[in-house]
Amino acid sequence: MQSIDAALAAINALKPNEKLVYSQIAKKYGVDPGTLSRRHRGISRSRQAAAQNQQAVHPQHEAELIDYIDRLTKRGLAPTRSIIRNIASQLAQKQLGYHWVDRFV
Repeated sequence: MQSIDAALAAINALKPNEKLVYSQIAKKYGVDPGTLSRRHRGISRSRQAAAQNQQAVHPQHEAELIDYIDRLTKRGLAPTRSIIRNIASQLAQKQLGYHWVDRFV
């Protein structure tokens, strides 16, 4: 668990009558108080969470695609770039660009 996640868990564990002081919790967990405040209030997200919205294919679908490619390869049927792109396009439910496979690999 990252420090910021531990600090957020500590904030969520506070009782309703306890005073929330971001600077104290941030100091305890070694995180920036501004970052902790913004993350807790939902103004910002982790880089990983923000990047998920920009990915053409959801990480779960990427894992399924990798599994499918591995199964084909073990059977001696290495998929071409166009096959990979077509399968990924179906998973993403949108047409992916020509160079998507280059960035995926």
